[in-house]
Amino acid sequence: MNISIITVYNNVNSGSFLQALALKKILEIAGHTVTFLKRKSNNGIKYCLVTSLKKLLKLRFLEVSHLWKAYFSFKVARTNFPVIPVNKVGTIDCFAIGSDTLWNFGVERFEKEKKRYLGLLFPEKRSVSYATSIANTKYEVLLNDNVIVNGLNKLGAISVRDAYTKEIVDKITGKESTLVLDPTLLLSREEFAKLEAKCSDSEYILIYMFERLNKEMEEKITELRQKTGKKIVSFGGHRAFADINISNDPFKFLYYFNHADMVITNTFHGTIFSIINRKPFADFGGHKKKVTELLDMLDLSSQLCETPDDIEKILNQKIDYDKVEEKLSVMREQSKDYLFNALKG
Repeated sequence: MNISIITVYNNVNSGSFLQALALKKILEIAGHTVTFLKRKSNNGIKYCLVTSLKKLLKLRFLEVSHLWKAYFSFKVARTNFPVIPVNKVGTIDCFAIGSDTLWNFGVERFEKEKKRYLGLLFPEKRSVSYATSIANTKYEVLLNDNVIVNGLNKLGAISVRDAYTKEIVDKITGKESTLVLDPTLLLSREEFAKLEAKCSDSEYILIYMFERLNKEMEEKITELRQKTGKKIVSFGGHRAFADINISNDPFKFLYYFNHADMVITNTFHGTIFSIINRKPFADFGGHKKKVTELLDMLDLSSQLCETPDDIEKILNQKIDYDKVEEKLSVMREQSKDYLFNALKG
C-alpha cells in the first residue's frame, strides 16, 4: 500500500523525530511505501532567528550556538522523510495519523490543525490513528467541538498510546479504541543502534530534561558525579554544571542513551529510551499522564522521583528488564496486529 503518515516529523525534538522514523520503518518492513504529509515546522528559520535574538539580549551565547547546531542537525536528519504535499495525495491508499500528542486540542497549534490530525482533509480516503494522544486535554474541550467529535467518529480505526486518551475518546465515540505502544517501542535496541551517530563519550550520567534545573537538583547531580566519578552529559540543553553539553540531534540522542551508565529524565521519550536501552534511570515526569501510565504499565512506577533527594536511591534500584521485556513483547505483537489490520480495513 501507499501510506502517508500524518504526524509532527519536522520539529527540533528528538522524541517526535524518532517516533516518526520508527513508524516509517515498521511500515516499510511490512512492505508498504511510506511518505509524510507535508507540514510547516514550528522550529523553522524564523523561530530560530527570533529565539536567538532573545537569548543574545540575555547574553546566553552558548545557548544560541546549541540552537543553531540543532537546527542544522535536524535539517539534515529530515532528509530521511519523503514528504507529499496536501494537493498530491491522489495515489495514497491510507493515512496513518500518529503517534505523538496530535489530539492535544487544548493547545492552539494542534487546534488550528485539527482537520489534518483527524483525517478530515481527505474525507474520501481511509484514515486510521496509531498511538495518538490527547496529552492532558480536558474531556470538555473535545466534546464541545463538533469538528473533533465528527473527525473521531469518521476514522476507520482508532488506537491510542495511553489509558487517559482511551477513556476520553471511547466516551466521545461510544466505540472501543485500542491501546498500543508508542512506535519507538516497536523497534529493538539493536535496530536503533544501527542508526546512532558515531560519538566517543563513555562513563557518564545522562541528563535529558526540558526544563531548567533548580539549584537543589544541580547540587544533587554534582554530588552524584563526585560519588561515582562519572561525567555529566546534558543533552539538548546547555547546563553550566555539566561536563559535556550536546546540542539536540536525533542520531546523537540514540548514541547517548545507548551508552549512558545512568539517566535522569522527565520526558516521555527519555523514559522510553532509558527502558529500550535497559538503563538505571530516575524519572521526574510524574506530572505527565503519558509518563506515569507507561511506567505503571511496565511495573516501573518505582523509578519516579518526587524530589532531588530521591535520585541516588532510585538510580541504585535494580530493574528486572527481562520481566519488562516480557510485557513489552506481548504488547508489541498486539500493537503491530492492530496497525496492519487497521490499514487493510
